[in-house]
Amino acid sequence: MSKLEKFIVKFLQIGVVAVFFVPLIYSSATIFPFIFPKSLAFRLIIELLLAPYLYLVLTNPAYRPKRSNILMAILAFLGIEVLATVFGADPLRSFWGNHERMMGLYAYSHVVLFFLIATSVYRTKEEWRGLIFYALLAGAIVTGLGYVQYFSKSFLHEVKGGRIFS
Repeated sequence: MSKLEKFIVKFLQIGVVAVFFVPLIYSSATIFPFIFPKSLAFRLIIELLLAPYLYLVLTNPAYRPKRSNILMAILAFLGIEVLATVFGADPLRSFWGNHERMMGLYAYSHVVLFFLIATSVYRTKEEWRGLIFYALLAGAIVTGLGYVQYFSKSFLHEVKGGRIFS
């Protein structure tokens, strides 16, 4: 493996880990402070990873996605989403989603890209264990913030109706 290839793989692995920490993003400057910034950050990270990933899969076939039942199911789901977007009542809204949730075809395509990148650059059991560690760490931090918010009603965002936003 060349130095450039090692660098790209490490960059992609760090990018995948960064996605797990997206739930920590909050911005009171938006109408939906717990949704919009996270959606934007997730998409931005995936788009930053796309060019290096494409270079990697085009120059080294070993990093191309392996055919599996899970991959076929995910691609079938994306294909159905494409059909639903094209033939739906409001294709524009189906593509972009609404401002609050932002879960249209554009967002789903980013989720599929995330899956492809993660399964291409995390290959060994040890690498997957490390990835799971970071996923659990991010989840623990979010959980901790939820407990702080539950007991401090004005932390991050005023709690209404007993619902925490963490």
